[in-house]
Amino acid sequence: MRLCLVGSRPGRYYEGVNWRQVIHFLCEGREVKAQSFSLLGQISTAVGIAGLVWLGGWVEAGQAPRPRAMVGAYYFDGWAGQHRLADKEAWAKDAPTHLSKRMLDEFPGREPIWGWRDDRQDVVEQQIDLAADHGIAFFAFCWYWHPTQPQIDEDPKHTGLNLFLKARNKDRMKYCLLVANHEGFLIGNAENWRRATERWMPYLTDKQYVTAEGKPLVIIFNPADGRSEGLAALQEVAKKAGLPGVAVAACGKGDPKAGYGYRTHYNITLGYTGGSQEHSYAELVAAHQKAWSGSREQPYIPEVTAGWDKRPWEALLSGLQRLARNGSS
Repeated sequence: MRLCLVGSRPGRYYEGVNWRQVIHFLCEGREVKAQSFSLLGQISTAVGIAGLVWLGGWVEAGQAPRPRAMVGAYYFDGWAGQHRLADKEAWAKDAPTHLSKRMLDEFPGREPIWGWRDDRQDVVEQQIDLAADHGIAFFAFCWYWHPTQPQIDEDPKHTGLNLFLKARNKDRMKYCLLVANHEGFLIGNAENWRRATERWMPYLTDKQYVTAEGKPLVIIFNPADGRSEGLAALQEVAKKAGLPGVAVAACGKGDPKAGYGYRTHYNITLGYTGGSQEHSYAELVAAHQKAWSGSREQPYIPEVTAGWDKRPWEALLSGLQRLARNGSS
């Protein structure tokens, strides 16, 4: 099994893309360069992060078809809960937290087949079947830190994860956590990292949880928030629970000396902080090749972004844009 990540965000995509051709070019093209060190070919579990993704299989002579990569999807649940304008504007009365009026007015064709909300058990089970039927092997659920367990339980952005774990067909996929520790959800000091890890233990010890080299994989959105003492606390809690440790991947830049054993990205885009821009797919491919960089000490988990259209939420992204300027993506 090999590892190749592919990423997108809801409502943000490129149309008319030949994904079989693109992913073959990206994954296979990088693999042939002997100087490029990545998790392609280095670990037994291959992880992919995807919005729209193709999972290819190649057949060796005399062998049954088998996948060359285990491909998954980031799962951000902005499509649950109550919109902040629900009591003020008619369009938002029944809207989930991250729906926008501009999405309704200018991009109505992006409404999923189950509607704008996905916070029902039957919808998540349908998502699992659709993903598994089309080669998606796991979801990487966005997880948000809060000081208390009730606050964590009540965060609507955790709805998808909670419904996934209750799904009748959950055995069709694996899952892992993307710790979304950006502005507003910073974990901070070592004690908070210890408490967060304790709350992750039911996930990390689950047989369906994604592992890398035998260790549960945790992806950190904002590596600057996870300093060495925090990651040391994470590893300590995991080992006390009987795990061999945790495979920690940094989105963007993460110091291996601090405890980041892998690098990856949340997405790879052009012009993130420059407002609306249009780019050719060839430019996006080139940006990926430039971003894919690892070492023997810190292998890179390839991520492929299917495109990112932020127009429906442009007024809400200033905080994330500041993070992007600081090197986390």
